[in-house]
Amino acid sequence: MVSGASNKPLLVMQGIRVVFQARSGLLRTVPVTAVDGVSLAIAPGETVAVLGESGSGKTTLGRVSLRLLRPTGGRVFFEGKDITGLNEAHLKAFRRQAQGIFQDPFSSLDPHMNIQQILAEPLIVHGVDRAKRPELLEWALEQVRLTPAGDYLPKFPHTLSGGQRQRVGIARALVLRPRYIVADEPVSMVDASSRAEILYLLRELQDRHHIAFLYITHDIATARHFSHRIAVMYLGRVVELGPSAGVINEPLHPYTQALIGAVPEPDPANRLRMRPTIAGEPPDPSHIPPGCRFHPRCPVAVAGKSESIDPELREVRPGHFVACHRYV
Repeated sequence: MVSGASNKPLLVMQGIRVVFQARSGLLRTVPVTAVDGVSLAIAPGETVAVLGESGSGKTTLGRVSLRLLRPTGGRVFFEGKDITGLNEAHLKAFRRQAQGIFQDPFSSLDPHMNIQQILAEPLIVHGVDRAKRPELLEWALEQVRLTPAGDYLPKFPHTLSGGQRQRVGIARALVLRPRYIVADEPVSMVDASSRAEILYLLRELQDRHHIAFLYITHDIATARHFSHRIAVMYLGRVVELGPSAGVINEPLHPYTQALIGAVPEPDPANRLRMRPTIAGEPPDPSHIPPGCRFHPRCPVAVAGKSESIDPELREVRPGHFVACHRYV
């Protein structure tokens, strides 16, 4: 298991495996492996970004860490306590400490509820004293800079801009004062001018309240500036993990190198040269290739190994891990 920045991580996932049963035809189902043996630890006050193409297992891993989804295999620990097999009644205390911010700031907010009702719902579910609720609602809106709170509480989501709706989503996650938040593509559906503001706000909240974040994204630029470490996922596995600067500036895995090489640069000369691309498409997760699962698309596959042996995640540099036969 790869440990976080602290000797005592807040959340630990050990060997997480998630297999879904997908329908194939009228009566037949086939197993689809979404996450396959992922181990990850997140320290208090740390942000770990999870990068990868669509279908790589990023969101599934985030849902497992919140125990919104029970893993097929592996274990999840929060503050040293195993929460993997807890039932809903026993998960309530954990869920007060672990919240989520979702991708779409419109569909994640009930259009039939005003902002006051949306923010009060977690407090009601967790039995917070009615007398304390108004103060907590005002505090949550102040944290996300929607002030004065009285102007926003009676409004409905459709009357707000995309950036304001996402701030309400962040306020809803904050109102219980959690220690761990999964931010699943929190800026992908807001305009460019709001992205930097929201990411800066999240970093400010992290510094102020010592919150740990699992930041799920496909945006390498935001991962670089918002996270402390980056985990790159491909077809359900972490293929590279390390400090954000190290992964971005000196990527080791061919898949990571291709992802970073595909990021456009504001240079007019770019239109005169071909950019590196990854051949083919990600394999069907119901038919994962043997050996290194990236080898059918890898430009530097090791003959005799890549197609038959699945590489382990190994520490190549201090704190920098890669699953690739070239670094054995």
